[in-house]
Amino acid sequence: MRALSEQDICYEPWPPLSYPDFAATQHLLHMGLQAVGKLKLEEPFEPQWAEVPLLLSSRGLTTGPIHYSGGAYEVTVDLISHQGGCNQLGSFGSLRLGVYVCRRIRKATL
Repeated sequence: MRALSEQDICYEPWPPLSYPDFAATQHLLHMGLQAVGKLKLEEPFEPQWAEVPLLLSSRGLTTGPIHYSGGAYEVTVDLISHQGGCNQLGSFGSLRLGVYVCRRIRKATL
């Protein structure tokens, strides 16, 4: 078996991402993920509890199992299909993030 050479490795740089063009999306994503992370807290949250980790999944981020008196549920953020979802034993609900964002922006600007 031979070692890989530079010719064997395909290098595709990330496309340029202008911060001013991305700033509003970044802020909305940050705030939304903070809200999802707060679901993992076992007690009523305080503003200073900002270090709640979300786990990487194959399509985005997840809370992992969150236990409650009726069982457990999991909140997922699918960054490929732009959907948020909630899984509970035997059921699944989802929300297209693009539609939600558009509604929130429209409501804020009216």
